[in-house]
Amino acid sequence: MIQNLLSKISELLQSELAGLITQTAKHILDIPISDKEAELLPLIAIYPGNLEISPKFKQSSSIHPSLQELHQEIILDNSPANCTYQLDKIPVEGFTLCHLMIDGEDNLLEENLDFFIDYQQATITLKTDLSRASKLLIDYSFMSILVIQEFMQEFFIDIWDDSLTNIDKYSSLIMGIILTNNDQLINDYNLNSQLTPYQTHHIFNTHQINQIRVMNGSYSSFSSPFKFQLKFQVIGQLRIRKTVSESGAPI
Repeated sequence: MIQNLLSKISELLQSELAGLITQTAKHILDIPISDKEAELLPLIAIYPGNLEISPKFKQSSSIHPSLQELHQEIILDNSPANCTYQLDKIPVEGFTLCHLMIDGEDNLLEENLDFFIDYQQATITLKTDLSRASKLLIDYSFMSILVIQEFMQEFFIDIWDDSLTNIDKYSSLIMGIILTNNDQLINDYNLNSQLTPYQTHHIFNTHQINQIRVMNGSYSSFSSPFKFQLKFQVIGQLRIRKTVSESGAPI
């Protein structure tokens, strides 16, 4: 759920700690590291922990499909006529507007004359001249079922060093960096989730987070190199949308 967030945190720590640690990319990693692998000190490892989806968390779902709007752009790149393109969703018949960009001008196309839609395969076939066209703009509606489920997921930051003083310094700075960049980390994650959802042809998943919290910290090794572990918690929402047929029956 949160690996993209952890990668962003890793990049942020590499940037902020560059004045204290040389070659931070080798010392700050977004993968779990075993004690035997902790040789290049200091070493900081960021990785996800348990994911919890509990019945006590807010859940919203509907068995009744609803009409959703979608805007899709297709780059044509001097395609010949009679080209067929895959649509992201299965459109509802009668709710499609198709525009062709030619030399920077917007040209409205007419269905069953300039283009045809296969409503079973979710494809569009263009019949008009595309020799000077650069982009196809399609606005259409599709039916879907939406499920919203809240989740909590832990993540850990392990810090190895042969100096307890350094571990104290790094753990304090890491908490400060994450907490003072909390809003930006959340906004960047949510924006990236919208731009790069997890999807199949019928399932479209996005994750939204609203909170990053420091939970606790503890030593797990008191022999050199020492190891200190920070535990964080992320709270957010999993939004699952399933495309269904116009009649409402799942495809």
